[in-house]
Amino acid sequence: MKRHLQRWLLACLILGLLPLVALSYFFVGIPTKSLDTRYGVTWSTRHAASYGLLPQETLQSILDDLGVRRFRIPAYWDLIEKEPGQFSFDELVKQLDEIAKRGGKATIVVGATQPRWPECWLPTWIKDSMPTEREHAQRRYIERTVQEFMRHPALARWQVENEPTLKTFGSCKNQRLDFIASEIALIREIETKAFLPTQRHGIVTTDSGELSTWTSFAGWTDGRGISIYRIVLAPASFLFRYDFLPPFFYARKAALVERMTGPVFVSEFQMEPWADRDLIRVPFEEQSLSMNEIRMKDHLWVAERTRLPEVYFWGIEWWAWMKVKQGHPEYWEEMKRFFARHPSS
Repeated sequence: MKRHLQRWLLACLILGLLPLVALSYFFVGIPTKSLDTRYGVTWSTRHAASYGLLPQETLQSILDDLGVRRFRIPAYWDLIEKEPGQFSFDELVKQLDEIAKRGGKATIVVGATQPRWPECWLPTWIKDSMPTEREHAQRRYIERTVQEFMRHPALARWQVENEPTLKTFGSCKNQRLDFIASEIALIREIETKAFLPTQRHGIVTTDSGELSTWTSFAGWTDGRGISIYRIVLAPASFLFRYDFLPPFFYARKAALVERMTGPVFVSEFQMEPWADRDLIRVPFEEQSLSMNEIRMKDHLWVAERTRLPEVYFWGIEWWAWMKVKQGHPEYWEEMKRFFARHPSS
């Protein structure tokens, strides 16, 4: 009886300590700056145009004034194939050519789920089709895009879909996970048949940094991008802060999953306001609640201490709009100083 009681108490002690061990692993430590992290930006020409900016001119400023050399660029299906079977890559070619001229590199995002709201960018001619028909057309668009750019000197790797398992946002909520896995396999097959096996480009996908386990498609990809948002608008219309997560939280979580997923990097690091409508319609005072100069500096402090190999900032179109259209160059200038201290090549 006594021995049974001792075992029971020991089990209770172990179960009681487990949460403390987990909390200590993720939350106890001193944030330290990583000198090896490389920084870049997620860049969307269509989002820049929505601000009234000239995309090509803005991209040149990003390259030459900010000195950015690492990019994550969407290959929007609805812009590439506006009519069935008619493909145009001119806009994407111009972007990649400019990046290549400066020795830069880009991750090209393919798939139906793409950066920027509403996250799902289907051509109008396929929206009402049956799922099997849409999937067939989607594979064809990916195949043509990969064939077009797999030898481009600016291509660093492919990203298949954007946070495809996060059902909270966007309207592409009916994509089958096994279909997404087939998209990954399709890219590998195309590059292998093109005699690129020795220089095959890596393939990644992305997950929410705070709302996901990061383990989807484990074994299928060569790496995992995660988003980091420090302050968001909750459904009840109040700002929710993830400031309680220390910078090293993400690297320690990455250490648990990287054997399954490959290296973890930050595909989106919040550096613009969060709002429930287009920022162009949000008063400056309201934007400042979730992003201002002080918060931007705080976010940069966190980014330097995530201790992950790459960080791609989210919001460059907003920095440019604030500078060119709104008379607030301070955000652009802050990022210019940051990239001067941290070359992104």
